[in-house]
Amino acid sequence: MWMSLLHNITSLRWIYKEPNGLCSQTQISAQFSNLLPRHWDTLSFAHTIKTVTSLTLQLVSSTWYLRQFLTTFNLLHFNGIGTLCSFSMQSTLNLRRPEVVNLSVSVSVTDALGLREERVLGSGATAQISLATDVNNPDEKKALKKFTFPEDENPAAIRRIRFHFQNEVSFLQDLHHPYIIHMEKAVRCPNSLVIVMELASKDLYRALPRITDEEVSQYFRQITEALSYLHSRRVVHGDVGLRNVVLTSEGVAKLCDFGHSQTVPKNANSLKSWGSRPSYQGPEYKRGQPVLDAFKLESFCLGVLLWALLFRKRPQRGMDYLKILENDQTISATYRECAQLLLCPKPADRASVSQILELLTNNQQANLRVDHDVTPRHSDDQSAQQERTI
Repeated sequence: MWMSLLHNITSLRWIYKEPNGLCSQTQISAQFSNLLPRHWDTLSFAHTIKTVTSLTLQLVSSTWYLRQFLTTFNLLHFNGIGTLCSFSMQSTLNLRRPEVVNLSVSVSVTDALGLREERVLGSGATAQISLATDVNNPDEKKALKKFTFPEDENPAAIRRIRFHFQNEVSFLQDLHHPYIIHMEKAVRCPNSLVIVMELASKDLYRALPRITDEEVSQYFRQITEALSYLHSRRVVHGDVGLRNVVLTSEGVAKLCDFGHSQTVPKNANSLKSWGSRPSYQGPEYKRGQPVLDAFKLESFCLGVLLWALLFRKRPQRGMDYLKILENDQTISATYRECAQLLLCPKPADRASVSQILELLTNNQQANLRVDHDVTPRHSDDQSAQQERTI
């Protein structure tokens, strides 16, 4: 069965020989769907097909890239009768690294890139996100992350901003995953630092009150896959939260903002510092103190994110997440177990991200709720009040 599967996948080689370049996403999805054995559950493979299609569209027309594409499949989890349950995308595609452009004179970055800024999409402590349009192709939209320097020219603040820019760029150059934001290039000027990224319509923080239970399951799975990929490379995101998950127009959740990311040493899981918001920090973390297990601390962050998705509430410092979970009887056993394992107060008892991904894989058909017609909703007034108090 394994050899048959690999033979079927390699027959996709014709896709890369189209005279006009790559096929459309619909064509690739249809072709891949037709290659799957008929007895496999199509629902189990819906997520896989979408992932494969997304990755395929990023590849160029060559047999060498096809081989790199095939190596990204890690086929696992057979049950007793040998039926495939899932694919897991855990390898990195060896794609061209996004370039960093250095401009030695003070020029408009948008002019240098051939882009026109349309409007501001959002802003944070160190950067502002804007929508930009390609001046030669109005249908081509980008997101510009512009790092802003303080008006008082505080040297320490400027060093911090430059560090976050360089840190984010260095990680995004080497990370390639369908659920991690894609950086196209970065630009360094004397008075500005800019990252050009794929466009996402909104972040999870603002979308939270209006998402459905089906979207919660999908987004949580995607974020978990992205974090599992990072941890397999001994990288921690360092600031997992609603604000750092963006949603594309196709409804795909992607991790963004890698300014606090770090590589964990091979001989230990500890780090000297941590950057997540207080409402996401595990009880073992003490500000200014070393982190003993960075991976388990990030597991807690993922648990808080799951809690926020389940209850459509934005986390706040001092909340007893487990108590609130225990008092709600509508959450299904699978998602209740995920939240409880991730939010364990003791790191030694806390699940790793890979364990949560395995739990999701083994329970792919699980509903979010026992009574899945029940979906917690908050009015816009309630959401606005929560946003003001965080």
